Amino acid sequence: ATHAPEMSTDEQIVFDSINALKSLLAASSAKLMIVLTTADDAPSAVTDRINFLLRKQSMLSQCLVIERHDVADNDSVFSQRLSKWVMDLAVGVYYNEKVRHYKRLRSTVNKHTQQLRCIRYSYLVGYFAEFRSDSRMALKYYSFAYNSAVECR
Repeated sequence: ATHAPEMSTDEQIVFDSINALKSLLAASSAKLMIVLTTADDAPSAVTDRINFLLRKQSMLSQCLVIERHDVADNDSVFSQRLSKWVMDLAVGVYYNEKVRHYKRLRSTVNKHTQQLRCIRYSYLVGYFAEFRSDSRMALKYYSFAYNSAVECR
């Protein structure tokens, strides 16, 4: 069995800073994304070390590690692609949060005494589900909203 190396002082400072930032952001609706790039001549051991440390801190799923040799010669094209990817991810997270928010609100509403509010929240869940390209969920909540509206008349 190989012994896993411990973190150096510099590595510990970086992870302590990241954890402090995560705890500050936890109270808000902000999200943290970490993008790490390695140098052109970095050996694969560096990437393995980064992955080990991220796994140890339970942060591997929250980080994007990019090895420089994977990056095209044109850094501006890479930057544009990365910016588009981050924007798409942020928009997806935003709509996921909206769906979750309106589902939570809908679950607190009494479907018999507050029918109009329940219909509204169902419609909004369907609306935001469409942005996530989740047509099955959108149809489910739109159908519920429509059928409930017909019954209210």
